[in-house]
Amino acid sequence: MLKELSKRHDEWLAMAVAMGAGELAEDVVQDMYLRIDEYAKGKELCNTYIWFTLRNIFYDYKRKESKLPKTDLEDCPELEATDEIEREEGYNMFLERLDEEMHKWHWFDRMLFDIYLKKDKSMRQLAKETNIGVSTIFHTIKKCKDKVKKNLGEDWEDYRNNDFERI
Repeated sequence: MLKELSKRHDEWLAMAVAMGAGELAEDVVQDMYLRIDEYAKGKELCNTYIWFTLRNIFYDYKRKESKLPKTDLEDCPELEATDEIEREEGYNMFLERLDEEMHKWHWFDRMLFDIYLKKDKSMRQLAKETNIGVSTIFHTIKKCKDKVKKNLGEDWEDYRNNDFERI
């Protein structure tokens, strides 16, 4: 099956580039081959299935990229050069505030959000491992993210702007 798929490698690359993968296009396509080999053995595949697989892999890359705080000053020219220890202390203060906020939540919300943050797994992987429905996980994580944005959004902006004393 992979031999047949690889014959259209340039087409898959073009799909990945069209969805915005740019430099990641080759990585996305290679991961698509691995995922299809693992999950779709013996199944008949159509272009739509390939497209959705490529899209999901690309979104996984973007999600992981967006979770990382920007610390490279070249990527954030508006930031002033600060002492790394001060930055780390500011980040730790934010994490403490996040922990305090999470302790106010229902145990189920806290447990799922904590696993989601620390394990870096997709919602489908979490659903498979915990036997909790994907939609339940999705809505719980969304609700938790909204709480964090509402209650800690300013603290996160203060961290990003190096206003550590305001956290």
